[in-house]
Amino acid sequence: MRAGHTGKVLTAIQCNETRAQSLGYDTSAELLKALMLSAGIAGLAGALYAATSGIVVPDLVGLLLSTEVIMWVVVGGRGTLVGPVVGTFLVMRFQQEVSSVSAALWPLVVGVGFVILVFTAPNGLLPWLGRMGCRLTGGRTS
Repeated sequence: MRAGHTGKVLTAIQCNETRAQSLGYDTSAELLKALMLSAGIAGLAGALYAATSGIVVPDLVGLLLSTEVIMWVVVGGRGTLVGPVVGTFLVMRFQQEVSSVSAALWPLVVGVGFVILVFTAPNGLLPWLGRMGCRLTGGRTS
């Protein structure tokens, strides 16, 4: 989507909305399209979550789930589509491993691991691993 026309217009709006307006783009309409697309994706995610869990109650959408979603994005790396997906698998696996050792301490251990990750790799693991790979290969990508 970023490489297409809509992605370029949204990038221009992000950088300088006034300039994008002066170039003739209807920024309000473009932002509304982006909002509608993201709301549709969020609705689809909610429907899939309800279908897989089999239950929908207001308690599920509390602080714990919101915090987990933020952790998924931060661990995987923001600004990419695959980063939060990888972050989800890593955080869930880490939670399972820690809770199998100590069910009472897993929130503390996961929280400490999250804080350490934020300080050592503030953009997430994927960009950090990419930089480490470049260092190991001497800057070569092939």
